[in-house]
Amino acid sequence: YQANDFLAKAKYTFADRWAVAAWYNYYDYEYDHSYDESGDYDRNVVGTSLFYRFTAKTEALVEYMHSQVDYPHNDFYDNKSDTVYVGLGFDPTSKLNGYLKVGWTRKEYDEDVRRYDETIDEFSTSVDLAYNLSPYDVIKLKALRTIEEDIDTNEPYTRDDYSIGYSHILSLNEKIRSNAIL
Repeated sequence: YQANDFLAKAKYTFADRWAVAAWYNYYDYEYDHSYDESGDYDRNVVGTSLFYRFTAKTEALVEYMHSQVDYPHNDFYDNKSDTVYVGLGFDPTSKLNGYLKVGWTRKEYDEDVRRYDETIDEFSTSVDLAYNLSPYDVIKLKALRTIEEDIDTNEPYTRDDYSIGYSHILSLNEKIRSNAIL
């Protein structure tokens, strides 16, 4: 298969505390053989975020994303998704850094064919936080809950992916790092 992923982002800060960001992502996934072509798809995603910085290293955010997926050889799976998040972002230079977002995702299929669910509404989350215990020790928390499509059957499913980890950089050789992920 071949996959092409184009991503463009822009962020503009104004009035010292406010910022707005916008992005566009085009993802093209195409199999080499005709017997697999029912899995070919194109995905267009547009999104925007509004940020309000309320401390030097902490900001609140509101985010919206719209996704449209087109299966050129299998219209039955064409769909649109809308996701709204609210959350907090922490500056990369602070002791706690990353983001915490919670929200809602709605996936709706274009074809009104008898399917288990034509529309799927789910709670959604995206968390990527790191806490620096010291310059050599970091605890990371990652959480993801989203609606995705199975690569073999194109059917939707809810993906839940949660992990917590610890990372230690050896002070004698900073290129060596030990990790423990749960």
